[in-house]
Amino acid sequence: MRALRPISTQRFDRPAPGQRFHVASFAGVLHTHWNTPTIGYHQFFQATRAITRHQGDVEQAYRRMVFNILSSNRDDHAGQHAYLMDNAGQWRLSPAYDLTFSHGPRGEHYLDVDGEGRRPTRAHATTLAQKHGIALPLANKIIDEVRASLSSWTDIAEETGVTASAKEIRTRLTEIDLDFRP
Repeated sequence: MRALRPISTQRFDRPAPGQRFHVASFAGVLHTHWNTPTIGYHQFFQATRAITRHQGDVEQAYRRMVFNILSSNRDDHAGQHAYLMDNAGQWRLSPAYDLTFSHGPRGEHYLDVDGEGRRPTRAHATTLAQKHGIALPLANKIIDEVRASLSSWTDIAEETGVTASAKEIRTRLTEIDLDFRP
């Protein structure tokens, strides 16, 4: 039997002993249950703009959406996105968390992408980006950067001992990538 290799991450809401930052999940901000089916990335981008008042955070939210699509992280519900208040009292998009391969409910993303939850494409993503002030060249650049970062997944999985489900994940990521090629 192969030994498990635990991982550990530092909490982003507690940067030092005795120091804590306020965190509000996207679901908490909306006062809704995390799996409410009528919430999508459109609403997430709207909330991000309203709360942070920072276009860079909207662009980061878009990058996360693209990552979630291309990595088949369909467990992308409203509780998996949050805002963090800094020492100056400014709300910003929190660091990403709970990013993992997941089939999602009924094979769909919790948050739809311009109305599509089962098989969002590059067109869905870029259309939504433009609705939120992200120019098409930047939207496409972000997609291409995320695609490039995920292209080495198989090598990393093999190097780190991910074998049991690697073939299934590789097959799924290849299928998704086909919908995002220019």
